[in-house]
Amino acid sequence: MIPYATYMARRHAVVKYGCVIPTVNNCLDMWNNDFCHSIFNFDYKSTRADKKRIPVLFSKIGSFGRALCILFFFCLSFAGISSLIANLELVAHTLADFGIPRKFGMPLTVLFTFLIGLMSALDLDVLTNQDFVWGFALLLNGLMLQIMVISYGTSRFRAQVYNDYSLDDWIMPKFIAPIEAIAIIVWWAIDLIDKDAGDGENWYEFGRETLVVTIVQFATSV
Repeated sequence: MIPYATYMARRHAVVKYGCVIPTVNNCLDMWNNDFCHSIFNFDYKSTRADKKRIPVLFSKIGSFGRALCILFFFCLSFAGISSLIANLELVAHTLADFGIPRKFGMPLTVLFTFLIGLMSALDLDVLTNQDFVWGFALLLNGLMLQIMVISYGTSRFRAQVYNDYSLDDWIMPKFIAPIEAIAIIVWWAIDLIDKDAGDGENWYEFGRETLVVTIVQFATSV
């Protein structure tokens, strides 16, 4: 979202887009997950489910199901590509800020991303772990952005960043979003400690989807 936000114009309401897009995305995400759990009894976001079960399920519908299957994986690929473009742009733009020309920064970014992603492509266990760990890292990223705004001053941020820039926007609350972020992170940690991981691992073990391995990777990246 950060790289795409750099291309926003005055007609794009910062707070409005920042509220509507995540809300719609999360509602669809919850609906899809509940639908797959109640109808097919599996997690639609599971890697193995996507690759093996979904095509089989769609094939039961006939020709229309095959068309839906193609559309499903097309949308899934488009979502991945749009996220990849944002990640490449963020790194290349950061390298340009440090004085590395874009013609060198972008190829280096693509090569580095390919080499890092190769591990997940070759091993589904690595892919599952990375999806689990960095999916929750989005919460930390959002919380850091909120802290940045509060440190800058919400009134000053509201006046200079979007009241004087964005047109016809919503009022931005000060503490609701950080409280929500902290509550979700605490709930997630308690849930991991209270229950076993997906593979029956304890939260203090170095497994694919455990609390300890998540914290270690967070700390390493910082």
